[in-house]
Amino acid sequence: MRPEVTTRTVAFLAVVACLLTLPLRAEGACLTSPEPPDRNNPHQFVVAFIESLQWGKQGSSRVQPDAALGDLLLQLTLAQEDYRCAATILDSFAESNDHFIPRIAVLARKTYSALIEFDRRLVAETTAALDTPGGLGSVIDRLSSLGAAKTEEWTGLNHIAAASVYVLVKFGENGAPSRRLRITRSERRELLQKLERAFGPGIRIGLRSAAGDTVNAADGAAYLLYRFLTDRKWRAMDE
Repeated sequence: MRPEVTTRTVAFLAVVACLLTLPLRAEGACLTSPEPPDRNNPHQFVVAFIESLQWGKQGSSRVQPDAALGDLLLQLTLAQEDYRCAATILDSFAESNDHFIPRIAVLARKTYSALIEFDRRLVAETTAALDTPGGLGSVIDRLSSLGAAKTEEWTGLNHIAAASVYVLVKFGENGAPSRRLRITRSERRELLQKLERAFGPGIRIGLRSAAGDTVNAADGAAYLLYRFLTDRKWRAMDE
């Protein structure tokens, strides 16, 4: 057996041992309220959607491409738990009787499920290559392809966020938007405050990244929501 393979295997086993000591996150730990949400309520859905974006951002922020191999495998595994929380928060809304809420909830859950699968495969294919002579080098292209597909999946989250604003819009009998919202002024204010707490005050002017970096997709999705909620052309239901 080649020495470098043995070293990698030992490093991986150390990561596995670390993972086995971590308690699995209970489903309830993902939720911020012990009370079940009203799955037909547009305000409560957007609250949940924002929280799912928070979990999604935490998951993506864990993964550092320049991390040591053992650390990277651990980051990818922990990120999967964050994505599970992001999806779990939206579970009940997938059964909503509202026209838009279940569609957005299902699309977002599918995105998080896809991210879980990408990270699972990244971990599985990397660890499978560790004990194969020359295997890690041959799998690099495959890992790069998975990484690109994962980035594409994240990009789709921005489209879902853009569609999510329809949940808040009141439509007339003819199906045309009425320029009125389905939430009150206080609910609108609460959503804006929640976005600022979750994604920082920079969301007020648009999230920017350092030169050469890309904006986190969850940040971008949150900004789309924030920009819509601050557009005063749309009036709250009690205005």
